[in-house]
This record gives sequence, C-alpha cells and structure tokens, in this order.
Amino acid sequence: MESMREEHQAIWENILYRDKKSWGLAAVFGTGLSTALAFGENLERYGSLPLSNRAMWMRIVLVAVVVTVVTVFLWSVLQEFQERRRDAASRERRRHSLFAGWDALAPQTRSLLLWLLLMLCYFVVLMAVYPGFFVYDAQDELTMVETRQFTTHHPLFHVLLLGGVITGVHHLTGSYNLGIFCYSLLQMSVMAASLVTLLDYLRRKGIRRWIRMVSVLFFGFCPTVVMFVLCTAKDSLFSAFLLLLTVSLLEMFAEPEMFWQSRRKRILFLLSAAGMMLLRHNGAYAFLVFLLFLIGWSRGFRRKAAVLWGGAFVLFLAATMVMTASMRATSDENQEILTVPIQQLARTFVYNGEDFSAADREAMLELMPEEDWKRYTPKLSDPVKVHFNNAAFEEDPGKYLSLWLRMGVKHPLTYLNAWFLTSYGYWYPNAVIDCYRGNTVFTYTYRDSSYFGFETELPGERESRIPWLNELYRQFSLEKWPQTTPVVHLFFSPAVLFWLFAFAMLYCIDRGCHVPCRAMFPVFLVWLTVLLGPCSLVRYVVILWFAAPLFLAFLFNAERFR
Repeated sequence: MESMREEHQAIWENILYRDKKSWGLAAVFGTGLSTALAFGENLERYGSLPLSNRAMWMRIVLVAVVVTVVTVFLWSVLQEFQERRRDAASRERRRHSLFAGWDALAPQTRSLLLWLLLMLCYFVVLMAVYPGFFVYDAQDELTMVETRQFTTHHPLFHVLLLGGVITGVHHLTGSYNLGIFCYSLLQMSVMAASLVTLLDYLRRKGIRRWIRMVSVLFFGFCPTVVMFVLCTAKDSLFSAFLLLLTVSLLEMFAEPEMFWQSRRKRILFLLSAAGMMLLRHNGAYAFLVFLLFLIGWSRGFRRKAAVLWGGAFVLFLAATMVMTASMRATSDENQEILTVPIQQLARTFVYNGEDFSAADREAMLELMPEEDWKRYTPKLSDPVKVHFNNAAFEEDPGKYLSLWLRMGVKHPLTYLNAWFLTSYGYWYPNAVIDCYRGNTVFTYTYRDSSYFGFETELPGERESRIPWLNELYRQFSLEKWPQTTPVVHLFFSPAVLFWLFAFAMLYCIDRGCHVPCRAMFPVFLVWLTVLLGPCSLVRYVVILWFAAPLFLAFLFNAERFR
C-alpha cells in the first residue's frame, strides 16, 4: 500500500511540475485529435463542414482541453513506469527465467523459428483464400506483361515481378491460380522476413518481453496484417521495404558507429531505400523530402550519409531508367498527381456550376465532357479523373492552373470539403472505409464497407480449402461491423493507428528522445502524400500496422532510443 501511495504521489508531482514544453506538445496532440473528431463526424454525417457552427468550435476547444490533460497524465504515468522499471531490473530477469531456453538459442535460430511461425499463420489463411488476394491493380499489371504494353502508371519493378512470376508459372503448368499462389508464397516469405527483422531489432534493443510477445501475436493474427501479407497489391511489399528502412534508420541514428562499421546494415539500408522507391511513386517523393532533413540530422557522419543516401537514389533512378527503356514504357498521365485539384474542380462544377463563365466552362469541357465531370463522387476521385484529357492539359497547363486558382478563391470551403472527403479516413478514428460503395467488381458489389478488396480477380479464381475462414475474412473485408464494433474497430482503423503514432512521437520529443522521430519521419511523409490521393483506403497506409510494435516500444522503453 505504501509503495502504491508513493507511486501515485510521484505521478501527480510529475503532472504538476511538467514544463511548458510538455503542455505545449500535449496541446498540439489534443487540438489535432479534437479537430479531427469534430471535422470527421460532420463529414461522415453530412458530407461537408459547418465552419460557421459555433457549437462545433466550442466542442473542439472543450475536447482539446480534456485530451491535453489526459495526455499529460498518461505521459506522466509512462515516465514513472519507466523510472521504476530500472529499479526492478533484477526482478524482471527472475520473473522471466522460464524463457531461459528461448534466450539461449542462437539469434539466427530464433529468427528462423519466428519466421516459420508467421509463415504457418499466413499459410493457413492462404489456403482459405487460395490462390490469394489477387486484387486492386494486379490484373492491370499482369495484362501489361502478357500484352507487352507497358506504362509507368504502375511501378515497373512490381509489374515485372508480379507478372513475371505468374506468367512464368502459367507457361509451365497452364494454371493462373498456381501462378498467383506461387507469387503469394514469395511475397509472404519476404513480408514475414521483414517483420522478423523488426522483432529481432526489438530484442537487441532490450525491449520488454511482453511487447515482443504481443507483437508476434499481432503480426500472426491481426486480420489487416494478414490481408496485406497475402495481397498482391504493390502496397504490401512497399510497406515491407519501408519498415526495413525504418529499422535501418533507427540503427543509423541511435548507434552510428556500429551502423557504419557493418557492411550488412549498410546494404540493407541501400536495398530497402531503393526498393521502397521502386514500389510506389510516393515513396520516391517522401525520400527526396527526407534528404533535406538528413543534413541536419547527420552530424559526425554527413559525408558517409550523403554517399549512402545518394547511392540509394542513384540505384532507384538507374533501375527505373533501365526498366522504362527496355520495356518501352509510355508515360502520358497527369491525373495521378492532380487527383485533388480534379476532385475540387468537379465538386465546384457540380455544386456551383452557375459561377463558371462561358470561357471557364469551355476550359472545363476541354479537359472532360460535362457528363464526366458530373460523375463526381465525394469519397472517390476515380470516376472523374479516369476520363481526364492529358493531351489538353499538357498543351496549356497554365490556363487550367489559373482556372483552378480562381475557382478556389471563390469557393474555398468547397475545395476544402472536396479534399477532406477523400482523405478523412486517415485521420478520423470513427471513419468507415466505404469509398467504393456501389461499385461492382468481378464477384460482388461493394455495399457498406470497402475496407479490403477481398476477391481473386480474373484470370484467377477463388478455390477455398477452408470455407469458414474464407467467409470470416470476407466479413472483415466487406462488412461494416469490424469498423463499427467498439474495441474491435481499434484494430481496423487507420486513423486510430495514426493518432497512436502521433502520441508516441510527441511523447518521445517530450522525453528528449529524438531518434524515433527522425527514423519514423519517412513514414510520416508517406502518410502526408496519401492525403493527396484518390480516396481513403487501408492499402495506402498499411505501414502503420507493420510499425505498430515500434509505437509501443517507444512508449514503454523511450529511454532506449536516446
């Protein structure tokens, strides 16, 4: 009782004597979260923001104050927990002596056993959804390889890898299903290896055993993790390489001498950085922005870092140029980087068409016929941008930029609503991912949820070996209840994981632990890029699930990352 009383007293003293920095960081978190909750609720319910509603702003202020106080309280509890943990180190070792056999194993043996365990978990589900989740852009990428008509719309590295494996197996066996299955196995092994690399890093850093055990269970059984381990979309491998890059950055910033002395670590960094950029275009954008911050964060090893980072980018450029030239890939699309402006113009044209002058309407119709603009869907830009006239835009981009700016000045709230409606799923914790609602695909029509593309697209065909498990994953993917059930939805919400990420990063800053923030910065940059994407989909931010154990490690063992 006395020890508990002392602990409670220490926590309250910690709260009372927190400096302005702590309260300021907590206020940033509280204001951000409260604003996201209020904005997201209105977007979800009404499809727009009532910025003139005083009640909404009062609610934001009140919730921000509460969240700020709670945040400071939780940070104080975590800090007190970590300080007391140092005094209990010997008890910790005795308590876990039953794991002595596991700890006595060679590191390579432990990693192999963990890899086999994860592979077993994933293989069971793969049998249930045999030959795998061949979905999203996979059919388009396979068609490129089969027809030899390549574009740079999808990263060529993934196009050639996916299409090469599937067509190669198909030529040998005559079965597309077997080709998809072989590719799924290949990807599954790479994904499991990347997750084991993270687990091994947590062990070497001395992270608490319960965090590592929870992490293994999370990686093996969390539906979202399993879905994307088995999904052939490029986002899965991209997230694996981004995770490996994050681990490399943690080692680079926390233990620079050991990192620069290890050839294996430098090679892992080089390959993970190049692979990330080769697998998604926004990975290259995030990497370039991160280079600007590297100079200030690389004191003592700037020249080495510049050579290594420059080498990664040169490797990416060289590989891209070789693949583009050898495949004779064409590149004539602008709509991917113009997703938000196109969506903003479409919403304004539909809701405020009378404000367009004759010249403005003529310019709009040069980009697309009127019926295409009126296909505007609030949560998804694909119905509009797919018909975008790239040739007209490239002929005089300044004219259309001027049109976009003028309409934005006249209708700023319309522009804001258009952007938020395609992105709020990434920052509103109670959002339901349903941007494909009403869209018919090969084997079903999306209804209340489009959380995950569950099917096996042609030329594959679903042949489940475990029907009941296949049905369970169908519900995870296409039913609304996983995203709306209390507690359960915490494991499915990208916004929940983002705010956990933000909470952990701000806590590390408060504790003076800057290494995690620097190492996780590319993840944050990737998250920023998806805000400019066509819709809110889990596939674009699945890295948050793969990096989740790091968030726990930062919160409960922040002192190990100074």
